Amino acid sequence: MGNVIPFHRPGCDAGPTEVADTAPARRLRSLSRGAFIGLAAAIRYTLFLLLFWLRAPLRFMLKLIATPALLALPLVWFGLPSSDPQKIVLLLATAAAGFCAFSTAYFYDLMLTRIAPSPIRFA
Repeated sequence: MGNVIPFHRPGCDAGPTEVADTAPARRLRSLSRGAFIGLAAAIRYTLFLLLFWLRAPLRFMLKLIATPALLALPLVWFGLPSSDPQKIVLLLATAAAGFCAFSTAYFYDLMLTRIAPSPIRFA
């Protein structure tokens, strides 16, 4: 080590004692970050399991709304006379109910894939 020339930058007086003093703080910060990441992963996994458990009844109810609503569109279109003022309201309400139910099911599955702890395929 006798042939090593130390280069000091102006304004930087960090000696070996200051660097050694920050090692426990860095270790504590790393430990707390690891504990936070572990706690966040546990909360995420618990939330995923709860939402995945609720997936089947929720999708059943949404399909119970969406499928008859979208199947009723041609019945409303061809079944009501064109002079009926409620025809457009019924068509829009039926289409909106079906679309909202299908899109809610889609976005619920999308949310589940985002918070899933590992890559998962829903059947």
